[in-house]
Amino acid sequence: MKLPRVRRRDGTVADFERRRVEAAVRRAAERAGEEDSRAPGEVADLVEMALGRRYAPERARDTASTAALPSVEEVEDLVEEALVELGHAAVAKAYILDRARDARTRAALGAAHDSALGRRAPRVAVRGGVEPWSRARIVAALVSEADVARELAEEVAARVEERVFASGWRRVSTSLVRELVDNELVERGLSDALSRTRPVGVPRHDLVRWIATPEPEREPGASDPRGLAGRIAGEVLRRHVLEDVLPDALVDALSDGDFGIEDLERAHQDLVLAVPCELLAAGELDGAQAFEVLAEVAALGSRVSRRIVLEDANDLLAALARAPRGAGSDRLAAWLAALAAVARASGRALDLGLRLKPRERGPAAPAWFERLVAELSAAESGGPRADLPRLLVDAAELVEAGAQDPALERGVELLLARGRLVPVFATAGLRPCGPGLVRGARDHGALALRAVATLNLPRAARRAGPWREDALFEELQRLLSQALDALAALRELRRATPVAGLRARSAHAVVPVGLVEAVRWMHDGAARPEGAARLLSFLAEAAHRLGHERGLLVHVAGDFGARDARRFAARDARRFQTIQNQLFPADDAAPAGPELSHGLDLARLGDPATRAEALGVTLAALDAGLLDAPGLVRALARPADERAPLLAGLAAFVRARERARTRAGVLYVLPRNEGAGTLYSDDAPAIS
Repeated sequence: MKLPRVRRRDGTVADFERRRVEAAVRRAAERAGEEDSRAPGEVADLVEMALGRRYAPERARDTASTAALPSVEEVEDLVEEALVELGHAAVAKAYILDRARDARTRAALGAAHDSALGRRAPRVAVRGGVEPWSRARIVAALVSEADVARELAEEVAARVEERVFASGWRRVSTSLVRELVDNELVERGLSDALSRTRPVGVPRHDLVRWIATPEPEREPGASDPRGLAGRIAGEVLRRHVLEDVLPDALVDALSDGDFGIEDLERAHQDLVLAVPCELLAAGELDGAQAFEVLAEVAALGSRVSRRIVLEDANDLLAALARAPRGAGSDRLAAWLAALAAVARASGRALDLGLRLKPRERGPAAPAWFERLVAELSAAESGGPRADLPRLLVDAAELVEAGAQDPALERGVELLLARGRLVPVFATAGLRPCGPGLVRGARDHGALALRAVATLNLPRAARRAGPWREDALFEELQRLLSQALDALAALRELRRATPVAGLRARSAHAVVPVGLVEAVRWMHDGAARPEGAARLLSFLAEAAHRLGHERGLLVHVAGDFGARDARRFAARDARRFQTIQNQLFPADDAAPAGPELSHGLDLARLGDPATRAEALGVTLAALDAGLLDAPGLVRALARPADERAPLLAGLAAFVRARERARTRAGVLYVLPRNEGAGTLYSDDAPAIS
């Protein structure tokens, strides 16, 4: 069907553009919280059908006047009617409000009278040139941006114009005009309007200092923005989140150190993205497709701030390893070198999720895994390489594979020591596929870790008091509720961020900071693993339930929190002046160092002789997770096993964790609170 042309507000005629209707409805849907709605396409279809029926092409040809053409206002009326008929009431309301705001802005531009002071009027420096002074633009900006009534906007604009003309300036900048408008809003007590019009920027002295400071070396996956431009943009985005996205109460708690948010400077990006390899390949995974996958990974780097995980890379690596060794034919080594180059260029760390055994029983270590370990071991032999990928492997499968061959055992031992091999613990149909990401048995799409909150556990323990585990859990509920409210607010920011290409299911995470120190404060100064296990059990269950109330999928993670571990320690050192070693022996006192433990860094839990058992009890509290905390695998080492102490310690840990999961445990249940909402019902199941 050939659609008629549309008569614009200024009387000109233009082609009807379906994309404009879809864009307007999409903006309204985002405001209404229905960004995944099918409303844009459905509404555009109905509008096209209505226009085709009302304005047949024959009528448009037979009529010389543009009166026979639909007006823009009529098209907007049709959009409103279509939204109501399709049952999108919330979207229709948002669309009507957007339409009314635009009408007020046009009216302000048309009704405001510019000053007739002639040659005394200054010129305004704008981006790309200089324009004549216009009071009407100030009025329109106040109406559209600050939602100020038109009469009041005209008064403010007239007062600003008075000051500009009285100064005798021949040229002013837009930033100066904004400052004058802000001053006038302050004088009139219009704080809400001021917050909506105030620009977000970087202080000049910070900008000069950053320009003069050499950029530090940065490993792939680190949290600092890349380059001067990234640092400036990150600071602007961080200020926007604190000033415009998070409520004041949450900003106060965040600034005070009750909790933290990872990478506020890049809140519009995912922290971690886990993608099955088959989603990135155009066809069957083979040697040629393996290099095409790298191009797709490089393209994903712009939407991720930390790490990309290529899951189920078994077929891809097997295809590469089947090529015979020889000059110019070792495709596996070439692919790993290309993968490292992508990590360096993008500044994003890369992981490979591997399964050593197929669904049917197979060898403990397939040939491609032996080749992969040999290549990575050779690359790491000259020193640690941050650009090389980490390998996420099931812990039990890794222990079994390491015992298969002495050469493979040596390679696995080296990669464990360098943190290049990350043991994974999967249980009850759940499998970790990256930091903070857990995949179910029927979940086959991409997963994205949207945001991570860190929790200051030692502060919660101090507020609860010694030997008050029940009070600690209640304090943790309050702290966790604040952190999850902040994650929910950031979700609204992400909804306004367009995402092209690969769609991913959202997940969020909370990270315990100072778990070891909190356990010591709660008891007699000793790092008791059973206390840490109960605390982790409570945190995992509470995060899941409270997150579900807010529409968030939340897991407990351990791969974040390094920056907040230092920030929390510094703030609490000034706030709390008590000295615990006056109560307990110095060796057992909580350390007063510059940094707290963070994530699942539990190396200081338990006696060294029984550390595997102690840590197995503690981490059995989590359904699934990564043993990715720095130094944790090394803390499990058994020096008596001279050949492979790390692998031996990991084997003992796996056995201890399985034994701990078979024992039933009792988790404290919070009392029912009808006013504040119930965290646990009285019949909540015990968590082992």
